[in-house]
Amino acid sequence: MTTLYYESDAKPELLKGKKIAILGYGSQGHAHALNLHDAGFDVVVVRPPTIYGPGERYNFLAWVRAIDRGVYRRIGHGHNVFPLCTVENASRALVAAAEGSVPPGVHLVADRDPYPVARIEAAVCAALGRRAPRVGLPASVALGAALANEWATRLGAPLLLAATRLCTRWPIRHR
Repeated sequence: MTTLYYESDAKPELLKGKKIAILGYGSQGHAHALNLHDAGFDVVVVRPPTIYGPGERYNFLAWVRAIDRGVYRRIGHGHNVFPLCTVENASRALVAAAEGSVPPGVHLVADRDPYPVARIEAAVCAALGRRAPRVGLPASVALGAALANEWATRLGAPLLLAATRLCTRWPIRHR
């Protein structure tokens, strides 16, 4: 049975004076943090890039599974870099934020060095005992496919590849 909670059920006074740490993965974490901040709470958002390590079940693991199944194709030459964060680093940052060691705001938490995609691919292939894929996908072809796929979504097709997901430059600069 599902329990529904309403605004009248909340007790915001229990959070007053306490630091709230949010693992801001995606747009919803950021939105929730802004709502709490606007309501007068002390909020710290810990925002990791792709997390890897024990217990990770989605992004990085999907990449590993695609390599294992032989369906992964590197886009471009593999020189582009990809920021990663271990589960341990994300956990330490979240604890530090909750304990008050981190000032309010949004903080990107990542491993010290960004990793070239080719290096990640080689490490995963070695761990799986697989050979790296021989054929890659030129970046221009991938971008064309992404733009075509984005256009096709207007006709009801599922979004499989988005042009914004093709950019993995480091550091990320917001304008």
